[in-house]
Amino acid sequence: MKKLYTLTLALFVSVFTFAQGPVITGIMDGDCPGGLPKVLEIYANGTVDFSQYSLENQTNTSDSWGNTFDLSEIGTLTDSFVYIYKEDADAPTFATEFPSALNVLDTGASSIVNLNGDDRIRIIETASSGVIDQYGVEATDGSGTDWEYKDGFGKRNAGTAANAGVFIPANWTNGNGLFNNHGNCQDGTSFESIYVLGTYTPPTELNPLLAITTPADGSILNPEAVDSVMLSFVVQNFEVDETSGTGDGHVHYTIDDSSTVMVYTTDAIELTGLSTGEHIINMWLVDNSNNPLDPPVESSVSFTIAEYTQLANLAALRGSVVDNYYEITGEVVGYFAQSYRNQKWIQDDTAGMKIDDNDAVITTVYNEGDGVTGLKGKLNLYHDLLQFVPTVDPGAPTSTGNNITPETITLADLVVNYGNYESELVRINAASISDFDGGDGTFQTGKNYPFTDGSGDVIFRTNFYGADYIGEDLPTAATDYVCIVGRYGETIQVTSRNAADFLTLNVNQSEIEGFRIYPNPTKGLLTISSDNNSERTIVISDLLGKQVYHTTTNSTSINVEHLNKGIYFINVTEAGQTATRKLVVE
Repeated sequence: MKKLYTLTLALFVSVFTFAQGPVITGIMDGDCPGGLPKVLEIYANGTVDFSQYSLENQTNTSDSWGNTFDLSEIGTLTDSFVYIYKEDADAPTFATEFPSALNVLDTGASSIVNLNGDDRIRIIETASSGVIDQYGVEATDGSGTDWEYKDGFGKRNAGTAANAGVFIPANWTNGNGLFNNHGNCQDGTSFESIYVLGTYTPPTELNPLLAITTPADGSILNPEAVDSVMLSFVVQNFEVDETSGTGDGHVHYTIDDSSTVMVYTTDAIELTGLSTGEHIINMWLVDNSNNPLDPPVESSVSFTIAEYTQLANLAALRGSVVDNYYEITGEVVGYFAQSYRNQKWIQDDTAGMKIDDNDAVITTVYNEGDGVTGLKGKLNLYHDLLQFVPTVDPGAPTSTGNNITPETITLADLVVNYGNYESELVRINAASISDFDGGDGTFQTGKNYPFTDGSGDVIFRTNFYGADYIGEDLPTAATDYVCIVGRYGETIQVTSRNAADFLTLNVNQSEIEGFRIYPNPTKGLLTISSDNNSERTIVISDLLGKQVYHTTTNSTSINVEHLNKGIYFINVTEAGQTATRKLVVE
């Protein structure tokens, strides 16, 4: 017999007490310039003194909460909505996009609601830091999830309660992308006509709830998940406790209509031995006699464990579908790496690619110039820049000492044919860099500098915070630059790895009388001569600034056949004078 689930008077009392407080009922990412306005809709359920509460946010893949914002300015509200927003003070949009909004609060300089559709926010009780309600899965970038709200919104379903514990996407209606290209700022369709304000109604009673939180419904898991898929779920208003005899019942689930599994805790469950392909999990609550509740309380998700598609090279990867998984069967060469998010840049004979390894999947330490074969991971898009997220450590390098020669291009070519160069190492000759508004004439971290070679204009971005040129003066003369090509949205950017990437235009000027080197290009033996032909120190460096040859000799010839093919710089010091040349090894 099915159990009819009823609530006692004591539970009604606890419901009333529990129900008082602020509830996040909507989150919006506008599509006006700058992705504005950003809006958070909160409902005061009962009489709420907002001086007791604060907001905190969590952005990108961060696992820490911050930017605490005190809500005291709202005052006290009863059964009312409040709208907290961020907009451009010089080009306000909130009032025209949401003309019916009352009880509004502009966050001003705060970034608390300056969220980008994949970020999280929560209400806390200020005194205790206890979580009152939360939008978004903690420590999870929402891109591609069922709760992403980029250029759109998330709207809490009527009759659902605040989630003090785990965020439950099933309690929300997703409007991801529905603001795109709309708004009075664009086509005259206000965002309020798409997201109707103030439709939420609180629950009248707290019925049992069951929600599978991971894996997300419709998710595509990486091929390595055949060894472990974590099944996490939330149960509310129902005590799962078979052993003590005081609980309401327990949980049943099946995978792909297999035999029923009984669960007596709400702990996450590790699923192993799954095959690639689609899987379906059905889960439901039962009473202590194993009878499903009446009405049923259940949750289902479908997910897919992907397979790797094998590709020969990076050009094939760049032409593939994002959010799928791939194995690169050919060798790729790493030419730069930084500790931030364990990012790496790789290249082969066909294209380049940025690796974003925030989970530190790759534990093998590689040197610049190391080759790797069999790289596996997921292709994704971050602000229109293709990235590869690894799923397996590829292990020891398959070759070492490779030298990547930057292709020389013009900025005009880069602007027109950007896709041919993204994440590649290129050389821009005779380029000039200008300071940004308010700059002090030096390289500062995270800044955009106008950059031109006379044929076109892009942005020089100081993305690498540990670069040795940070704090140094900007070059005042036209300079040759070796750069990594990237973008952020529609903005093309180039970035130099270190000061060695700033190549003086006058490398062929000589202070040594009668200085000559030949043949150049060379296949091995190089002759160096001058009027004095005295003892000289010879240093050869690659385009990364790495010293690859050093000697002091009276000889007029050296053998460089051990060097890889590519472009180098040779610096010769003789009798206190120096000369520098480009050297091409064939």
